[in-house]
Amino acid sequence: MTRSAAPPRARMLAEATALVLTQGCSEPVDYLREKAELYHLAGSGACSRYDWAQAILLLDHQKREQKVQQLLPAKSSEFPTPATRPMVSVLDCGKFEQAIGLRLP
Repeated sequence: MTRSAAPPRARMLAEATALVLTQGCSEPVDYLREKAELYHLAGSGACSRYDWAQAILLLDHQKREQKVQQLLPAKSSEFPTPATRPMVSVLDCGKFEQAIGLRLP
């Protein structure tokens, strides 16, 4: 795989929440009101759907049952849909990092 990515684990999200709460120790309610937004919160890094599928197959504990013999990369344009898709559609955690000052691993 060319890029790393991982879904956020519950522990990582709990730790990030605890860190956010401690950021505003002196006035936590005011701090939380000031920072109240909708944020994406995921592990750093990014991967394509191809990278994701590769990781699923690689980490599968039941490899013998896999029906996939070969995984080939493909462009979104090869699978036309009525919906317009962005070229890159990864979650961007930059807003959270900038506002709160934390970056998840």
